[in-house]
Amino acid sequence: MIFASLTIFQNIIFIIATLSIVILIVYIILPLLDIKQKEVVSSDDIDSETEPYENIYGFVKNAFKIKGSIFFLVFASCLCFLFSFFIDNWISIILGLIFGCAAAIIVGLLDRKPIGEIGDFAIASSKIPEKDCGMGKVILLENNSEVNAESVGKAIKKGKKVIVVERFSNKVIVKKLKRKNKQ
Repeated sequence: MIFASLTIFQNIIFIIATLSIVILIVYIILPLLDIKQKEVVSSDDIDSETEPYENIYGFVKNAFKIKGSIFFLVFASCLCFLFSFFIDNWISIILGLIFGCAAAIIVGLLDRKPIGEIGDFAIASSKIPEKDCGMGKVILLENNSEVNAESVGKAIKKGKKVIVVERFSNKVIVKKLKRKNKQ
């Protein structure tokens, strides 16, 4: 036992909470150290950035990756430890888990990156139908990801260069990139 005045359960939860706070601090400090790493070769795989946000299951799965899991562990263990002083242990565990899940989901919402910035260049990876007639796909050249796209006007053929003119949480609106004739 670390503290004789605490129960065994409180000692265990205290150790877990302390370790999770240390992990969170290390997780926050490491990127700030700006340690140069060797360049990692990326594969040709193109991932869809909209996939995790197309339904609630995908979002929750994405929210509980490393950062969300660390915040879950910190909030769940710390609140479980604090609640254990005032209520039964099993209720404090349930409340800690609920608040931990809420913290992970909030971090996931705040960490959500928009797909495609206005003005980004892309290449149509499938035919993009006319406006309000369906959905196509484009590969954003900035971050090498494939996202759903809709055309501003006429249909755009596969392989054509496009530019993002509007963005939403699950798709981008694009228009065909016009070539300038050299005279």
